[in-house]
Amino acid sequence: MAARSTHPEVEDRTFWRKVAAVAGRVPFTTEVVAAYFAMRDRHTPWRHKAVLAGAIAYFIMPIDAIPDFILPMGYTDDAAAIAAAVAAASMSIREEHRLAARRALGLVVAGETADAASGTVPGEVIREG
Repeated sequence: MAARSTHPEVEDRTFWRKVAAVAGRVPFTTEVVAAYFAMRDRHTPWRHKAVLAGAIAYFIMPIDAIPDFILPMGYTDDAAAIAAAVAAASMSIREEHRLAARRALGLVVAGETADAASGTVPGEVIREG
């Protein structure tokens, strides 16, 4: 049995594939992406990173308590996991994470980006390292 890769770029691709698949259909997608950016932020405490990583991993997993293809209930367990993680790590999910999430999802309205501290693309706004 081959070992599964845990390289960050592989995990990033898996995350963004899932986001692309659910964007526009799942109302909490912006919160998931903001949590992702907070998790990747080097200033986020490791405890909050761990909580957010667990919820994001649950969101990405194809098998969970309520299968995602069961509409309209399929994402309620994912929503609960994300809501709990966001509540637990709320002090670490800053406005810059939310702005980066809206940018990444293409939801930023004209003029809103003027409040951003950086002109970089969302993936570059918040990076480990």
